[in-house]
Amino acid sequence: MNLTLIIIIIALILLGLWGWFYGFIRMVCVLCSSIIIFVLTLFLAPITTNILSNSESVHDFIYEKVSGNVELPSVDANTALQYFDMVGDKIPSGMESTLRDGLQGLADDVTTASNDASDYIREEVTMMIIKILGFVVTYAIVSLLVGILFRIFRVLSKLPVINFANRALGIVAGVALGFFLVGVFFAIVSFVSPETFNDGIAADINSSAVLGWIYDHNILSPFVNSYLK
Repeated sequence: MNLTLIIIIIALILLGLWGWFYGFIRMVCVLCSSIIIFVLTLFLAPITTNILSNSESVHDFIYEKVSGNVELPSVDANTALQYFDMVGDKIPSGMESTLRDGLQGLADDVTTASNDASDYIREEVTMMIIKILGFVVTYAIVSLLVGILFRIFRVLSKLPVINFANRALGIVAGVALGFFLVGVFFAIVSFVSPETFNDGIAADINSSAVLGWIYDHNILSPFVNSYLK
């Protein structure tokens, strides 16, 4: 049983039904607001991330949690490069190239080559978590502001239109919203790597042609990856 596919199908059906009851105009507003919120968040999240990373209390708190949960051997940069597979499986696959480049930089610099590479890795993981936190906080704030703005346009849903056509097109808009949300979820999963995120999800994606196609052709992945890296 492909649990991930079943959940996605149920979510699309429920969102389609939501579109039926809401109607086309209101669902278009919801869909457009979701896209606008996502785009604005990508642009504004770096500002929030910068504020959070400059806050010593936030940074130190997260770094402590990372240090307590990410147990890495105390090795220098050269050793870390030689045994990268040993530590690489403890972090999201989307960070692998960044960490390799950083460790190579440490190894090439004779003044830092003997430094503890595990500290560098913990710092990178900490910054990734801060970026995710910055994205979530920004998304919440932008959602609130855009939600207030789009309340003004809800009056459009009361215009005298053909009721059935309005609701039928609402199904289309609701399903489109569902695919958009699935795209955002899969973009995050692709950065972390399905196996790291959840073994069950990885198995579901590999065993389903539909999920595999959506995962491989997700146009949102490059945008999410460019932000999180």
